[in-house]
Amino acid sequence: MRTGIDNGARATGGVGRVRGTVARAFREVAAAHDRKLQPLDDDLVLVDCGLDSLCFAVIAAELEIELGLDPLAELEDDRFPASFGAFVALYEAASVIPGRNGSPAPGDARAPVWRTASRRVARR
Repeated sequence: MRTGIDNGARATGGVGRVRGTVARAFREVAAAHDRKLQPLDDDLVLVDCGLDSLCFAVIAAELEIELGLDPLAELEDDRFPASFGAFVALYEAASVIPGRNGSPAPGDARAPVWRTASRRVARR
């Protein structure tokens, strides 16, 4: 179910947009599921934020569509972020990994020379 997250955000770059996109997803999913969302700040404990597991599943799906990222799929079961700040940080970190979200991977013709050169040196 789409909750109206603007796909135009994908066209703009930068880690700074990730926080806004995540916050918007939380607010829109809460509204779509008639949930009372607590004010979003970095210290907000996710189990106390007012959302249930279905809401988090929808948020993860929306963020995968919006940002092209699914860092939650790579987590161990006991490593789910405990706070809103940790949740945002997980997506911010994933957004700057080379080869993700449209950024060039090492060896890609678009990759900066320093990335490809450092990999060649490391392999020798």
